[in-house]
Amino acid sequence: MGPFIAFLRERSWKKAQGKKVGHMALFFGNRYRKSEYLMEEELKKYVDEGLLTLYTAFSREDPKKKYYVQDAVREDPKLMYDLLVKQGGSMYVCGSREMPKPVQASLMHCFMQGGGMTSEAAEAHIVEMFTTGRYNIESW
Repeated sequence: MGPFIAFLRERSWKKAQGKKVGHMALFFGNRYRKSEYLMEEELKKYVDEGLLTLYTAFSREDPKKKYYVQDAVREDPKLMYDLLVKQGGSMYVCGSREMPKPVQASLMHCFMQGGGMTSEAAEAHIVEMFTTGRYNIESW
């Protein structure tokens, strides 16, 4: 979360200086909203400033259905296609070692549903993002 907050702080500062900054979306997930919503107030400030669109996924809030980051990503395929394909944005996936594969599957879904790509084209775009440093994974 720290590096992403640093991105937001820098963009907020640049915007205050009158510089143009691009759109950022954060898909934040944890188990419980009440006890694990890291940096909640600061994130809301950046939403209010128009710097950030924030999606949350708290997996243990509903005991009947777990809801993860990859589920939130899948819900807006047009946004993901627009940010990552049309605008050439970057993606940072940070979390447990189980997270990257389902998030990548959600990206594939978004590129196919949001942009009409074939599965081969969607996979090729993800590989291109990875090899050019626009798709980064930090998992443990």
